[in-house]
Amino acid sequence: PPSALLYDGRVLRSWWPPQTFDVEGGQWTDTGTMVQPNRFWPGHCDHMLVVLPDGRAGAVGVFRGSLTDPSMIELYNPGTSTWSLGANASVTRSQPEVVMLPTGQVFVAGGKLEDNNPSVSVNAWGQTKLTDIYDPLSDSWRRCADMAWHREYHAVTVLVPDGRVVTTAGTGG
Repeated sequence: PPSALLYDGRVLRSWWPPQTFDVEGGQWTDTGTMVQPNRFWPGHCDHMLVVLPDGRAGAVGVFRGSLTDPSMIELYNPGTSTWSLGANASVTRSQPEVVMLPTGQVFVAGGKLEDNNPSVSVNAWGQTKLTDIYDPLSDSWRRCADMAWHREYHAVTVLVPDGRVVTTAGTGG
């Protein structure tokens, strides 16, 4: 499941049930329930997890399921152990790749299309070429140029030293 080291030294696991792990005490503790709790359990996870510069964590990506107005990002506040919805991207998708940029923004690439949007290019597995940048300070999204290939969370996406983001591999063609 998606996991990340929080600034306070605990590990956040954001799938079902979302929990934090106290490394020194060896104890798991449930967080509050996610606002969008249908996270494709027990199948593959629908999101990636990233720790934001202000200490919150963001679960990026969502399985639409029965949700009528899903949000691409759900935010965890470690001070209150609560989850809240952030702004939604223009196109909702599950299983994207995410990378924290040096600017404090989050680069979000690919994923499986969760909207019935005929203008979005998808491959036979429903994977997209879309990229967006999420700005946690303004809680807003900005579309970027599409990738050359359809990708989703089985890809490897990294920030390289010169500031570019490189994505490779992935399933589905």
